[in-house]
Amino acid sequence: MHFEDNETLEAARARNIRDALQEDIGRCDWTAELVPADRRVQARVVAKEDGVLCGRDWFDGCMHGCDASIRIDWAVAEGARFTAGTELCRIDAPARALLSAERSSLNFLQMLSAVATVTRQHVDAIEGLSPNPNGCVVLDTRKTLPGLRQAQKYAVRVGGGANQRMALWHGILIKENHIAAAGGITAALKAAQALDSGVSIQIEVENLAELEEALEAGATSVLIDDFSFDDMRAAVALNRGRALLEVSGGVDMTTIREIAATGVDRVSIGRLTKDVRAIDLSMRVLPAAREIAPGLVVRGFEPPLRLSDFRLIAFDMDSTLINIECIDEIADAVGRKAEVAAITAAAMRGEITDFKDSLRRRVALLAGVPVSALEAVWTERLRLNPGAETLVRTCQAAGLKIVLVSGGFTFFTDRLRDLLQIDHTRSNLLEVDADGRLTGRVIDQDWGDICDGEEKRRTVLALCAQHGIDPRQAIAMGDGANDLPMMGAVGLSVAHHAKPAVRERAMVAIESGGLDRLLEVVRP
Repeated sequence: MHFEDNETLEAARARNIRDALQEDIGRCDWTAELVPADRRVQARVVAKEDGVLCGRDWFDGCMHGCDASIRIDWAVAEGARFTAGTELCRIDAPARALLSAERSSLNFLQMLSAVATVTRQHVDAIEGLSPNPNGCVVLDTRKTLPGLRQAQKYAVRVGGGANQRMALWHGILIKENHIAAAGGITAALKAAQALDSGVSIQIEVENLAELEEALEAGATSVLIDDFSFDDMRAAVALNRGRALLEVSGGVDMTTIREIAATGVDRVSIGRLTKDVRAIDLSMRVLPAAREIAPGLVVRGFEPPLRLSDFRLIAFDMDSTLINIECIDEIADAVGRKAEVAAITAAAMRGEITDFKDSLRRRVALLAGVPVSALEAVWTERLRLNPGAETLVRTCQAAGLKIVLVSGGFTFFTDRLRDLLQIDHTRSNLLEVDADGRLTGRVIDQDWGDICDGEEKRRTVLALCAQHGIDPRQAIAMGDGANDLPMMGAVGLSVAHHAKPAVRERAMVAIESGGLDRLLEVVRP
C-alpha cells in the first residue's frame, strides 16, 4: 500500500484542526447557543504548572476556525518556559465562538506543550555530559498518537530535541526481522543501498560483532539495541566516528545521563510522544473591566488587595517610572527625534513585534551623539512620574523587592537605582568610543544581548526564584507591548497610562493620576 504524497507539517496541522473542530462541534454547539449572539468577551489562558509552551499555531487555528475575528495576544513565545500562574495569552472574541473553540484549542496546547516539556527535561538532563564533540542528541520515535505524528514531532523540536525518521517514507530502518529475511547484515545493507531511495539508511545491531560487520559493510547510521553501558563505550571506541551511533530501548531519566556519558551520538526515546500527560492549562472568561474610581480600572479580581501579600514589584522605566522615552530624547541631540520616536511608538503599541531589531535600528541612529547629551537628558528632561517615589517607598516599607527592567539604557537605570535604592536592574549597555561618543551599537552583557519583553519576563521570574518568591506574589507595571510578557507572568499586572493593547490586558489600569494610585487597589 502507498499514497501519492508525503504529508507536510502545514497540511497535517490543517487536518488536525479541521478534524478536531468537526469531532467536537459537529452540526451545532448547542450550549454556546445559550449566550447572546452579539456578546463579545475577553478570556485568558493561565498555566497551572511549569512547562514549555508549544502549539500556538494549533490553538490559533482552532480559534480562527470558529471565527476569524478572534484576537489572540500571546504573552509567552513558542518554545519558551513558563511557570505555574503565568498568563500565556489573552483572547478577545465573540462569546459563542470562544466557547466552541475552547476545548479543541486547549487540547492541542496542553498536549504539545507536554511533549515539548518532557523533551526539554531530557535535553537538560544530559547537557554538558557527553565527551562527544557534537554532544548527544535526544530523538523521538514513531510511537506517536495516531493522526498527530507531525504535531508531536514538531513539539519535540520545540523542546530542543530532534526527529528520528518522520515516517516509513522518511528513511530505511533495518531491524532484526529485515536482517533475517535478507540473509544477514551485509546483505540487508547492500539491498538497502541498491534501492537508491534518497533517504537515510539505519541498521540495528545487537552486539559488537554485528556492529563491526555493519561498519565494514558501509553503515553510516547504526542503532545499538540492549547494549550495556560498557558495551556502549566499547562501541564508540570501535566506531571511531565512522557512523552515527544511536541508543534506543530502556531509556528514561534514570539512565539517559549515563548513556550520554558513553559518547554515543544519539538517544531515541519513545516516551517523549507515547506516554503523554497533558500540561494543565486553564481558560477563563474575564469579568468585564470596571472603573472603581475615576481613571482607575480593574478586571479579574475584587479589590482591595493587601500589599503585605506581595513580595516583589517590577517597573518598566521609560514612560512608566519616568516621564520620557530616553532614546527619543537622546536622538533629539542629532536632530532625529521624530524618526526615532516613530519607531519607539510603533514598538510600544505592538505594531513592531521584533523589539530587538527596533532597538538596534534606533540605536544606530544615535551614532556620534556625545555622552554629554545623555547627561543633559538626565539633568534637564528626565523626571520621576507623579507618585513614583511614593509607591516605591511604600513598597520598600512593606518589604517588597524593587526591580527595574527596561528596554532603555544602563546610563539611566544605574542612576535611578542609586536615587531610589532599587534592589535589581536590567537594561541595555550603549557602546561609547574613545572620544566619548556613541557608536550606534549595544554591547552584549553576561546575561545576553538586548533586554526585550522576553528578557524582562525571564529576569523577573529568575529574581522570584532567587528570593524564594512565588510569581503570584509579584507585581509588574508597564506601559508598552514589550512589558506584556512580564505582566503576564506575575500575580498582578498594572498598566500606567498605557497603550491600548496593554491597558486591555492589565488587571489594573491607571488611566489618570500617578503611579501611587495603585495603593488605592493594593492597600498597605
